[in-house]
Amino acid sequence: MDPQVVTAEHWAAISRLLIYLFLFTGLGLTSALGFLLGHAVIPSLVASRDAPPALASLRLLAYPIAAAALLLTLYALVRALGLAADVAQRIYPRLWI
Repeated sequence: MDPQVVTAEHWAAISRLLIYLFLFTGLGLTSALGFLLGHAVIPSLVASRDAPPALASLRLLAYPIAAAALLLTLYALVRALGLAADVAQRIYPRLWI
């Protein structure tokens, strides 16, 4: 296997790949925390009367945020995998045998 020389164009693609990987991580955490907040934390606080019952209306905001972040997470993952395959193919033009 003889890898190609990594050019400035390859480094630009790797930079875009890293941006999508950071977005994937951040949006995944946002989705998980939004769902956890809306499904567990807020109901628990309202049920134990540690928070006012009006706080329960925030659940209606937490679920759409979690859903939107999940969709964006999946988009970032698909883009990152596509870019990773493209960069690997350009640097290593043949598969290892």
